[in-house]
Order: sequence, then structure tokens, then C-alpha cells
Amino acid sequence: MAKENNITPSIALATCFSSVLARWTGQNSLLLNFTLFDRKPLAPAVNNIIADFTNVILLEMKTDNRPLISLSKDNQNTFIEAWQHSDYSGIDIIRDLRKNGTHPYGCPVVFTSHINQPLIDKNIESVLGSIGWEYHKPHKFGLITWQLTKVEILFYSGIITMTCSGMML
Repeated sequence: MAKENNITPSIALATCFSSVLARWTGQNSLLLNFTLFDRKPLAPAVNNIIADFTNVILLEMKTDNRPLISLSKDNQNTFIEAWQHSDYSGIDIIRDLRKNGTHPYGCPVVFTSHINQPLIDKNIESVLGSIGWEYHKPHKFGLITWQLTKVEILFYSGIITMTCSGMML
């Protein structure tokens, strides 16, 4: 459905995720903290640094009673517009909102999608080994079997990634 309508899988899933949360909370829209993995070439050795270089953008996700395709298209347009201004980090926007008192709790719902992106690149995999939930040929330090994400003041952090055995939420 997403491919036929030129909607990215991440936006389609974020729309579903937001719609469920909106129904649960009784809201028509949600301010979603959407993570970006964008390693910018700000220094010559940046590709030799082991890190995920996460930036965030804030998205007002539409969750009204329209069909999922219509909501997803609107949310994708919102994402494109926000991404064009991603040099001003969502963290800075959250600070501004808290300082102004308009959003005293920040933006506690985080959505992370690794769909169509490797969770770890080949260089890191050659040192640390493969990632997955099932036994896989270990390398040097063995198989990475789980990960822990801990961020202060988060209500929920939705992380979606593809593994060798399918999709993980």
C-alpha cells in the first residue's frame, strides 16, 4: 500500500503508531519526536567514529478519521518540510518550547525507524559481529543479540528495525 502511493514505509508505520497513541490518549494529532540518522561530514575523520549521529525533528502527526493513505501522505509532506529545516535540531526546538512554556513536558514520544537502513555498517560489523535475535556466526566479540535504549523523560520510545528474521518493534 505504501509503495503504490509513494509513501515511505517509515512514515506509513509512524502514522499507524501515532494513530494508535492518539486513539489511546483521545487526541486528533500528536507531536512526535522522529529520529534521523544523518552523519554529516563535519570533520575529515567522521566516518571513522563509532556512533549513530542521531538528530531529531518534531512532527505534528495527523491522526484524524481519514483513510490511512490520506493521513500518511499528509504526514509525509510534514516530514519533508521539517527535514528541510533539520539543521536546527528538534532538541533545540524542544528547549525553545519549554522555555516559552508552550510545551513544558517537551516531546516525550519518540519514533525511530531503521527500515531500509543498516542498523550497523560493515566496518562496525567486522569488529563487533552481526546483529540479530537468532544465533548467527559470531565474530571477535560474538553476536549482538539485544540493544537497550535509555533516554531521560521519555514516555515511550518506538523503535522499528529490520533484522535477519523480519521486522522488530
